[in-house]
Amino acid sequence: MSTPRKRKNPSGNSPGGSSSRRRVSGQSGSTVTTADAPASPEGASPTPPPPERAQPGPATRTQARPIAGRQDTLIVSSLGAAFSPQVAHRAAKDVTSEREAEAITLVDKYLTRDVANVENVVIPRNHDRRAAASTLGTAISVLLEALLDAPPNSSRHYFDGKVLEFKQALNDSIGSRYSLRTRHTGFVDAVLRHFRACESWLRGSWTVQRGRRLTARAKEKALYELFPEFVLLIARCVGQYYHQKRLGGLQNQRREYRLILPYEKVDTKPKDAEEKARVDIGLVIGDPLVEPHKVHRMTYADLSMIVEAKGSTREQEIAYRQMFRYSRPIYQFQPDRRYLWGLTVCDTDVRVLLFAPMRAYSSEVFDVVTTEGRRTLVDLFVRWSLCEWDQCGYDSAIIRRTLGSTDNSVYYEIPVNSFSQISAGTGGEGAAGTGGEGAAGTGGEGAAGTGGEGAAGTGGEGAAGTGGEGAAGTAVGNIFYCRNPFAVADRLFGRHTRCFRGSFISPNIRRAEDGGVIEEFVLKTGWPEATIDPELDSRDEVRILQRINEKLRQNDRFKNMYPNIVCGGRVQLDIDGVQRQDSTDLLLAAMNVDVPQHRVHKRLITQPIGKQLSNAGSVLELIAVLVDVMTVHTEIFKECQILHRDISISNTLVWRDTDESARGMLIDFDLALPTDQVDLPAGYKRTGTLPFMSINNLEENSNQRTSLDDWEAFLAVVCWIGTFGWQEVDARNDPALTSDDRPIMKWREGSRITIAAAKRGHFDSTVEFYDKI
Repeated sequence: MSTPRKRKNPSGNSPGGSSSRRRVSGQSGSTVTTADAPASPEGASPTPPPPERAQPGPATRTQARPIAGRQDTLIVSSLGAAFSPQVAHRAAKDVTSEREAEAITLVDKYLTRDVANVENVVIPRNHDRRAAASTLGTAISVLLEALLDAPPNSSRHYFDGKVLEFKQALNDSIGSRYSLRTRHTGFVDAVLRHFRACESWLRGSWTVQRGRRLTARAKEKALYELFPEFVLLIARCVGQYYHQKRLGGLQNQRREYRLILPYEKVDTKPKDAEEKARVDIGLVIGDPLVEPHKVHRMTYADLSMIVEAKGSTREQEIAYRQMFRYSRPIYQFQPDRRYLWGLTVCDTDVRVLLFAPMRAYSSEVFDVVTTEGRRTLVDLFVRWSLCEWDQCGYDSAIIRRTLGSTDNSVYYEIPVNSFSQISAGTGGEGAAGTGGEGAAGTGGEGAAGTGGEGAAGTGGEGAAGTGGEGAAGTAVGNIFYCRNPFAVADRLFGRHTRCFRGSFISPNIRRAEDGGVIEEFVLKTGWPEATIDPELDSRDEVRILQRINEKLRQNDRFKNMYPNIVCGGRVQLDIDGVQRQDSTDLLLAAMNVDVPQHRVHKRLITQPIGKQLSNAGSVLELIAVLVDVMTVHTEIFKECQILHRDISISNTLVWRDTDESARGMLIDFDLALPTDQVDLPAGYKRTGTLPFMSINNLEENSNQRTSLDDWEAFLAVVCWIGTFGWQEVDARNDPALTSDDRPIMKWREGSRITIAAAKRGHFDSTVEFYDKI
């Protein structure tokens, strides 16, 4: 039995001041409006790893910078260490071991192997691009086979002829009169150089050197050099296609055409990596007009995909695990990532992996020793070069811009009409209407307007509508301008929630040192579970917030204690002139597989901007904030008949009024449900953040879910704060706080069943509770 921890404070100071336990101030400048993406599609992971801290600093730039424009500064988690369910500052070796264990679990649970047609997901949807990809893939494959079939001691004339045939095939396909002799000698030299560097791998003869068979480890090291040369060979041929097509304006069409290039360093740690992870081979998207080359510095901010190489086919499972482990940070460092691609190369067996929001799919094997395997691999790289931008895994609606040359001058443009189809009507009571009682307009009583009292209007009575009473807001523009996300997606599977601060006002060069962006609203984007038909989507956060706004906006007592919805909806993709909602069904349509969970890409914009609990100025303020949060929770439950179902520290914020008084704010209604649907099968799915989940939700039992489940989660929040503090704890100087021997640590370790059992024991009696917690 452990000894109860003493809660004495001899100095009489608040926990934020001097005490026997050393504390450092929280990130007073950071804000948060939502929890990070859950560790699994159900909202939690059986063994969530502790987060690693990204240190602010400029990300590296490369000559082949990704087309979408990666961020220039590292993303820092929005959650303070003391408030993360996974305690920060763990030893590096502990983090590494937990990540390795997590990768094993994720591969076993979320990987579907040997799926047919995974490579078809990247077939260009546009008819002309699809035809071009097919023609170019055929031409490259014919050239490759001709090089492999070259007689021994073939003359230069032979290779010149084959390359000329390749260039003529390109001319014929695009109707070009490009001179075949233009840049011919240099192109032939480059093709032969790359081919000869990877020829032994394509023939399968690379396993024996100097009469001795290479070990698996030696073969793996050899692959580090062989595979990048193959990638450069394909890039060289694709680049030649661009030249013959005379696409001279490619500088302005970087999302339309691209080269896939390898990094120079292999088996290396990305410069911005937070743990000692060594990526075997990294691929990056490069400018189509540059000479194909190996890119110098590898960063997660730039990585397009990871290639895991192994010298033996028996190491395929190891390659999967490393792929899962090392691909995860890409989501964290790239704010416009929708999904990921990856490759495993085991001996001559190649597989492509697609990481969707709810599962990963591995293709059937391509054996590059066979003609068919080589053709499939060539086609894959050609399609990646010519397909639509979203098919590469990026969000085509997010556009990166800069104001000046400083790292802080980076900002993003997100068109509102790409996701605001579900907002509100043009009149009557609504959340974002242009008239009547609305949440987003130009008239009404406003807190930040030119007239009247209220939230942010310019005249009349209302928060953001053109007339009538409303909740909160300002005029909704066509473009939302924002900085790097302050809440990031750092899990392979789940909602992939990200949050951006910004406004509808175009950035000003005079504010370039601050990114030029005015921060008035929060844009939240993610992939929650949803119904195919939007009208049947009762768990839609936009609709949930609209309902809350309509019911509570008349009561000033609860002003800004919940998110005021401005606009939001499902993200739309323009596919050959047809608007399609961005969903997992659309993503996986080419594979013809059963989709285990229908997830839809959604965005919404809300205000005000809250701050994390570490911004509470004193213990009394902290208590007031927590009281506010559960008060508004109770009101939402009674008046709106909505159960939150995800009470956690990260969803409990501080909001300061104009007089600087602290108020509590409850956010993140991703998992909320109307009370009349809580008892349906979907209501029993595991929801919440592991340490704060109720025992019912952890066990997924058939007990009726009520507001008591949320109150139990709130009790867990109070216990967590009581143990680890309400401000950020420097655990490196107080290792006892992160000791695995502490009973409360059992709330985050092991399976959900073992966590539920631990909580039952701790909550069984007042004696056990006071002794253990």
